[in-house]
Amino acid sequence: MSTESTLTKEAVAKVAQGFRIYGSLLESHPYGSGHINDTLAVTFSQSGTRVRYILQRINHRIFKDPAALMENILRVTDEATARLTEAGVPDASRRALSVIPAAPTPPPFRSSSTARATESRSPSTATADRPVTSSL
Repeated sequence: MSTESTLTKEAVAKVAQGFRIYGSLLESHPYGSGHINDTLAVTFSQSGTRVRYILQRINHRIFKDPAALMENILRVTDEATARLTEAGVPDASRRALSVIPAAPTPPPFRSSSTARATESRSPSTATADRPVTSSL
């Protein structure tokens, strides 16, 4: 799996429609150099504020059950947030992963690929799972 082929802005925007990511897509770029999943850093304008996300196509040849993978991620992120909150850490919700839900109505496309969206915030991110187009 590789994001080395250039994706159009329209294709990336279409993938992002599968998540509750609002605003207008400004830019996208390949992110990192992983060999398992394809990863893009994308930036959206949300009421004039630039918000950066990570879109990642999960390699379903490696991760045979993406739903179970996401359930595990949710359990871990919920636990991390709860522990930080209990410890009184300021901005606890921004210091642990938090889920970006899938869009309430799926976009009008299907594929055998699976993606997750991650809000890029220092020092943490957020993630969600969604069937998406194979163009990613």
